[in-house]
Amino acid sequence: MRQDKKQTAGKCKHQSACLLLVASLLSFVYSLTISAGEKEGKPRQQANTSQSNSRSVKPSVSGARMIPQTVLASKQAPGGEPELVTDGEVATAWNAGGGPPQWIQFDLGEPIAISQVLLNVGQTPEGPTVHKIYGGPTPDSLDLLGTLNGNTHNGQWLELKVTTDVRYLKVVTTKSPSWVAWREIEVYSVKMN
Repeated sequence: MRQDKKQTAGKCKHQSACLLLVASLLSFVYSLTISAGEKEGKPRQQANTSQSNSRSVKPSVSGARMIPQTVLASKQAPGGEPELVTDGEVATAWNAGGGPPQWIQFDLGEPIAISQVLLNVGQTPEGPTVHKIYGGPTPDSLDLLGTLNGNTHNGQWLELKVTTDVRYLKVVTTKSPSWVAWREIEVYSVKMN
C-alpha cells in the first residue's frame, strides 16, 4: 500500500509540472496567433508575447483612453449591461447571456486615430476562443482590424495593437466555451490628451 501512495505522489508531481508546461506553451502560442486584419494595405498587428499579459496583469498603455458615447450589444443578460465594459471596474461585466456568436460595439463619437485595444475576459470555463475586432467610419462600413485566437481564461487581458482611424469599434466573438462576456474593453488613441 505504501508503494502505491509513493507512485501516485510521484505521478501527481510530474502531472503538475506537465500541466504548468502546457499552460505556459498555450499562453505563448496564443500570443503568437494574434493575426492581422486580412485586408490588403493593413499594417501587420504586433503579437504581444509577454507571458504576464496572458495572465491577469494589465498591459502597459500609451495614448489617451477613449470613452465611447454609446455602447451597443447583440444581447445582454439581466445585470450585464454593455456599458459595464467601460466603467473601469473588472469586477463588473457585460454578459450576453448566451454563447457565440455575440458582439459588442462602441461609437467613439468621431473618427479617432487609435493605437491599442485592451480587453479583459469574462469567461468560465477557460478554453479556446476567437474574437474578431472591426473598426470603421460607420456601423455598416467596418474592416477587420485583427483576430484574437487562442486559449483564454477569466480575468485575462488581451491586447490588439493597431494604428488606424475609426469611429466605430466592434468586437465579435465567434468561438467560446462559455457565454460571451467582457469585464473591460479599453480603446486608446494615438495622441495623449
